[in-house]
Amino acid sequence: MTDKADVLIVTVTKVESQAVIKAFEQEANHQVTQKSICDRVYFDLGTVNGARVFLTQSEMGSSGLNGSSQTVAKGIDALSPLAVIMVGIAFGISEDKQAIGDILVTEHLRT
Repeated sequence: MTDKADVLIVTVTKVESQAVIKAFEQEANHQVTQKSICDRVYFDLGTVNGARVFLTQSEMGSSGLNGSSQTVAKGIDALSPLAVIMVGIAFGISEDKQAIGDILVTEHLRT
Protein backbone atom coordinates (compact mmCIF):
# COMPACT_ATOMS: atom_id res chain seq x y z
CA MET A 1 0.00 0.00 0.00
CA THR A 2 1.47 3.36 -1.00
CA ASP A 3 -1.45 5.57 -0.01
CA LYS A 4 -1.50 6.72 3.59
CA ALA A 5 -3.64 9.46 5.05
CA ASP A 6 -2.98 11.70 7.99
CA VAL A 7 -6.64 12.73 7.92
CA LEU A 8 -9.65 10.90 6.48
CA ILE A 9 -12.75 13.03 5.94
CA VAL A 10 -16.05 11.16 5.68
CA THR A 11 -19.24 12.57 4.17
CA VAL A 12 -22.66 11.05 3.55
CA THR A 13 -24.26 12.98 0.70
CA LYS A 14 -22.98 13.87 -2.75
CA VAL A 15 -23.54 17.56 -1.96
CA GLU A 16 -21.30 17.28 1.12
CA SER A 17 -18.59 15.50 -0.88
CA GLN A 18 -18.73 18.07 -3.68
CA ALA A 19 -18.46 20.93 -1.16
CA VAL A 20 -15.37 19.40 0.46
CA ILE A 21 -13.74 18.73 -2.92
CA LYS A 22 -14.46 22.28 -4.11
CA ALA A 23 -13.05 23.79 -0.92
CA PHE A 24 -9.83 21.77 -1.18
CA GLU A 25 -9.37 22.54 -4.87
CA GLN A 26 -9.80 26.26 -4.19
CA GLU A 27 -7.99 26.64 -0.88
CA ALA A 28 -5.24 24.03 -1.22
CA ASN A 29 -4.71 24.76 -4.92
CA HIS A 30 -4.68 21.02 -5.61
CA GLN A 31 -6.47 19.03 -8.30
CA VAL A 32 -8.39 16.36 -6.40
CA THR A 33 -7.97 12.86 -7.82
CA GLN A 34 -10.22 9.84 -7.38
CA LYS A 35 -8.65 6.51 -6.40
CA SER A 36 -9.92 3.00 -5.86
CA ILE A 37 -8.25 1.59 -2.75
CA CYS A 38 -9.28 -1.77 -1.26
CA ASP A 39 -12.51 -1.78 -3.31
CA ARG A 40 -13.64 1.67 -2.10
CA VAL A 41 -13.52 5.07 -3.75
CA TYR A 42 -11.35 7.69 -2.07
CA PHE A 43 -10.53 11.22 -3.15
CA ASP A 44 -6.95 12.39 -2.63
CA LEU A 45 -7.46 15.96 -1.45
CA GLY A 46 -3.74 16.69 -1.28
CA THR A 47 -1.53 17.92 1.51
CA VAL A 48 -2.55 20.77 3.81
CA ASN A 49 -0.06 22.09 6.38
CA GLY A 50 1.92 18.88 6.02
CA ALA A 51 -1.09 16.57 6.48
CA ARG A 52 -2.15 14.24 3.64
CA VAL A 53 -5.94 14.32 3.41
CA PHE A 54 -8.35 11.86 1.80
CA LEU A 55 -12.15 11.90 1.48
CA THR A 56 -14.63 9.05 1.23
CA GLN A 57 -18.43 8.90 1.25
CA SER A 58 -20.62 6.54 3.28
CA GLU A 59 -24.27 5.66 3.03
CA MET A 60 -26.78 7.17 5.47
CA GLY A 61 -26.89 5.52 8.88
CA SER A 62 -24.25 3.92 11.01
CA SER A 63 -25.01 0.27 10.32
CA GLY A 64 -25.12 -1.74 7.13
CA LEU A 65 -22.57 -2.65 4.48
CA ASN A 66 -21.75 0.94 3.50
CA GLY A 67 -22.94 2.72 6.65
CA SER A 68 -20.63 5.06 8.51
CA SER A 69 -19.27 2.38 10.88
CA GLN A 70 -18.12 0.13 8.03
CA THR A 71 -16.93 3.07 5.94
CA VAL A 72 -14.76 4.38 8.75
CA ALA A 73 -13.43 0.91 9.65
CA LYS A 74 -12.51 0.21 6.02
CA GLY A 75 -10.92 3.66 5.70
CA ILE A 76 -8.80 3.06 8.79
CA ASP A 77 -7.70 -0.33 7.47
CA ALA A 78 -6.92 1.03 3.99
CA LEU A 79 -5.26 4.36 4.81
CA SER A 80 -4.18 4.22 8.49
CA PRO A 81 -5.21 7.82 9.17
CA LEU A 82 -4.19 9.59 12.36
CA ALA A 83 -7.63 11.22 12.51
CA VAL A 84 -11.08 10.62 11.02
CA ILE A 85 -13.44 13.57 10.70
CA MET A 86 -17.05 13.16 9.63
CA VAL A 87 -18.45 16.34 8.16
CA GLY A 88 -21.89 17.24 6.89
CA ILE A 89 -25.38 18.25 7.83
CA ALA A 90 -25.98 15.57 10.51
CA PHE A 91 -29.23 13.97 9.39
CA GLY A 92 -31.61 13.30 12.26
CA ILE A 93 -30.13 15.82 14.65
CA SER A 94 -32.58 17.98 16.55
CA GLU A 95 -32.92 21.44 15.03
CA ASP A 96 -33.96 22.65 18.49
CA LYS A 97 -30.62 21.60 19.98
CA GLN A 98 -28.15 22.09 17.11
CA ALA A 99 -27.63 24.71 14.45
CA ILE A 100 -25.75 24.74 11.16
CA GLY A 101 -22.09 25.28 11.99
CA ASP A 102 -22.19 23.51 15.36
CA ILE A 103 -19.51 20.92 16.01
CA LEU A 104 -20.97 17.63 17.21
CA VAL A 105 -18.64 15.34 19.14
CA THR A 106 -19.15 11.60 19.39
CA GLU A 107 -19.71 9.86 22.70
CA HIS A 108 -17.76 6.77 21.54
CA LEU A 109 -14.16 6.69 20.35
CA ARG A 110 -12.22 3.87 18.71
CA THR A 111 -8.52 3.70 19.46
